Amino acid sequence: MSGTCPGAVPRPLRRATATATLILAALVLSLASCSGLAEQRATRALEIYVAIDPTALRDGVYSGAYAYSGLSYTATVTLSGGRIVDIVVDSTGAEAPRESWALPLVPRVIAENSLDVEVVAGATTSSKAILKAIENALRKAPLR
Repeated sequence: MSGTCPGAVPRPLRRATATATLILAALVLSLASCSGLAEQRATRALEIYVAIDPTALRDGVYSGAYAYSGLSYTATVTLSGGRIVDIVVDSTGAEAPRESWALPLVPRVIAENSLDVEVVAGATTSSKAILKAIENALRKAPLR
């Protein structure tokens, strides 16, 4: 066989190996994506406990968190005089900047003094995650 080095991998075998590697990578990405989609569906289906009554909770600053699909939300809720007076939401993760679309629901929670607000259209999953983080913060507040 002129033109080949001893021990060299034949070209058809190199192509087959490269193709198999690409197929395997696509399969791994696909499975990871399915896992993320399942987490998103679960977050969209979250029940938010809207019966939490801020008027029955002790004044203070409370933090709660919720995470899904590589995103993490932390809500810091300030209660004063039986009212939610401030909520600061921090998010981390690769998609965190895009998740800011759901932040318009925060002023609604403050205005209504309740978690019983409509989610932001087009940002349902992020809205639910933020509401769950706020709920988790309120659950830490002791009763008056």
